[in-house]
Amino acid sequence: MVTSEFLLLSAFVLDLIVGDPRCMPHPVRGIGWLALQTEELLRRTAQPLLLAGILAVLVVVGGSAGIAGLLVE
Repeated sequence: MVTSEFLLLSAFVLDLIVGDPRCMPHPVRGIGWLALQTEELLRRTAQPLLLAGILAVLVVVGGSAGIAGLLVE
């Protein structure tokens, strides 16, 4: 039986060896891109910073969770 510790150590070593290939898209990069685009768009508006921050969180977190939910379904 494989233990959780072995799996964690194996995943860590594999990530050190292989890393994240730049030729393959990664969801975190997409989320970062969405966050930057949302911030740029909201900074161009006259919204108060608190409201703009709330909207940014709703768009980025809500969008990410929504897409993940659709993919898992």
